[in-house]
Amino acid sequence: NEEEKRKEEEEKARVQAQKKDKQERLHSFKLMLLEKGVTPGGNWEKELPKFCFDTRYKTLLETPAERKAAFEGFTRSDVVRYKEKARKAAADRRAKALEAAAALLGGGGLSAESTFDAWFTENSSEVDPLTK
Repeated sequence: NEEEKRKEEEEKARVQAQKKDKQERLHSFKLMLLEKGVTPGGNWEKELPKFCFDTRYKTLLETPAERKAAFEGFTRSDVVRYKEKARKAAADRRAKALEAAAALLGGGGLSAESTFDAWFTENSSEVDPLTK
């Protein structure tokens, strides 16, 4: 009886692991479709040449029926979500770059009215040891 329960639990765990793995592969397949510029809701025959030569096409999902079902499940909301994440990542990178530039400008006593000549005469000994 205990052995049967243990076997049932192992079977449930195996099925859940397979399900999770399949979901991850399906997600990767959809990302591949996004990368290849596939139109959501497009015609399978027209869109297939965009991604059929990618090595991930046959390795991620096993059967042609799974691939076509994943393609048909590829919706505009997937594209919107992906583009929103990319937009947020770009905005974060831009904000970090602006902070770094502000830190560089703030450290040298520079402002919008500063000129190179004024800065150079103040900091010439730090910049070029030959001007001492």
